[in-house]
This record gives sequence, C-alpha cells and structure tokens, in this order.
Amino acid sequence: MASAGMVDKRPMAPLSRCWLVILFFCVGCASSPVLPESDDVEPSDPSMEESEDGVPKEGEDEEPLEEPREESGENEDEEGGPSEAVEDPHAVLMEAAEAVDAGRFGEAISLLRGVLSVMPTWSAAHLELAQALLLSGGNPEEIGQHLQEARLLGRKSARFYYLEGLLMEERGQPKMAAAAYEQAVEMRPSLLDARVRLGRLLLDEGHNEDAIIHLEAAVRIDHAFLPARANLALAYEAVGLIEEAAEQMMRIADLYPENAFHLHRLAELYERHGMVEKAREVRERAEKVKPGPDRPPMRPLLPSRR
Repeated sequence: MASAGMVDKRPMAPLSRCWLVILFFCVGCASSPVLPESDDVEPSDPSMEESEDGVPKEGEDEEPLEEPREESGENEDEEGGPSEAVEDPHAVLMEAAEAVDAGRFGEAISLLRGVLSVMPTWSAAHLELAQALLLSGGNPEEIGQHLQEARLLGRKSARFYYLEGLLMEERGQPKMAAAAYEQAVEMRPSLLDARVRLGRLLLDEGHNEDAIIHLEAAVRIDHAFLPARANLALAYEAVGLIEEAAEQMMRIADLYPENAFHLHRLAELYERHGMVEKAREVRERAEKVKPGPDRPPMRPLLPSRR
C-alpha cells in the first residue's frame, strides 16, 4: 500500500500481526488505556495504546463547529415546554465530551441522543456520538449510521476519517481502515493516533518501509508516545535494522526507568538475533530496577471487541 500511523486498544477483530505485537510487548494485561505515569506495572500492549481517550478532538486545524439547526415542532418536551437539551446545544456537546473523557459513556450517549432527537442534522453531534459508541464498545451498525449522517451532512474532517478508520478496523476491514487513516493524516499531518494505527496496519500488510515513514513521523510528533516507538521498533526489526530497533526499545526503557518490563523485551530482541552478551548486560540492568511508587488507580476498561 502506498504511504499516505492504538484496535473491531481501539472494538475490532485483532489482526494476525497484532497478536505478534501483543506477544512481543505484553506479559498480560487492553483496549484504550492511557499511558502510565508511573511504571511499576507492565503495560497492556505498548504498540496498541492510545493517547488519552484514544480519539482526537476537534482542533484548531479542524473546521469550526457548525451551528446546530433545530427541527421545527420537535424541540418540546412531553409537557409542551422547550426541550432543555437544545437551550444551549454547544454546552450539551461540551458536557457530553467531558463525560466521555471521564469514562461516563452512558451519560454522554444519552445527552447526544437527546440532542440529535431534536437536531438530527447537527453533524458535530453525530461525530461525538460515534466516538462515544466506539469507545464504549457500541453497536458497529449504529456507529456506521452516525458516521454516514456526518458524511451526508458534509462533515468530512480529519476526525471523521479517523473515526471511520476505527470503524473499519471494528468490522475487520484493515485495508479500508488504512485508507481512512491515510485521508486523516493527509488532512491533519499531526494526528498522532491515526499515524500510529496506519503504521501498524501497513506493518501487518508487510509494507514495512511505508510503516516506518509514518511511525518515524509519529515519534517526531511526540517522542514520548510509547505505541509509536514500540511499533517503530517492530518495523525496524522487520527490515533487518536491529540496532535501530534496539535503540527505540532502549528509549522506551529510558522513558520508563522504573519498569524493568521494557528492558526484558530489549533483551529478548538481542537474544532473537544472537547478541547474547548484549542480552545478558540488559538483563543485569533489569534486575537492578527498583519499582516506583504505586500509581493511582485508572478507570476500568469496558469490554471491547478490538
């Protein structure tokens, strides 16, 4: 696939190479956790993590939110008064976004469905609802309906294509997902999650050089983003650049000095390629690592098909 960057994290049917990634980087932990701030526990799968809640927000390089349009005669509640949800629709949209960030997906979905019941042509609300459903493991058919509505209403932003890519992965269509991510990064080159997911899909298809292009770009965008470096290490190893792969894994270990997990993965890389002495030195270093303080508990992950 030509170049154009996490999971049916991330609900989708895993790809064959994703299982290799999981076996390579995980001891056992999953869908869209935030990166750990302290590193006394093993990451779920460094190559499949996502930034924050996993879905990019409307940014400065996105088109501004269009004004919502109420459907006449449909903005009243059962008692005949004005619907509370449409008195300040942008405030409701912000409240729903905050609920998503806090993991209160049911609350966000309820708010957005309420808005859309009286403003069915508000494309921004369709995108927000598609996002909330994706993150909560919602029905792919309903997610597709909301993205289709956004498409018909002209909401083809970088964020739209990113969400479409997630949905295509959800449906087990990696080539269509990669095409959507390509559109997303073409429209917004700084869209980190899309670049990493695109790189992972290209890597899975054997397009290693193209994967490297996107993963290197992702590392330049955020040098501390674990999935970018983890997948870049895999891509380098796939094309025989073992020292470059080891460098990426060492950088990960430096970013998380209180977690010996990454050092053990580096030692395994060296062992796979017959560098026994280097592997021994790394394992000795790993044995000296002292766990950091307990990190605060993270919100529980919801079931995911990705």
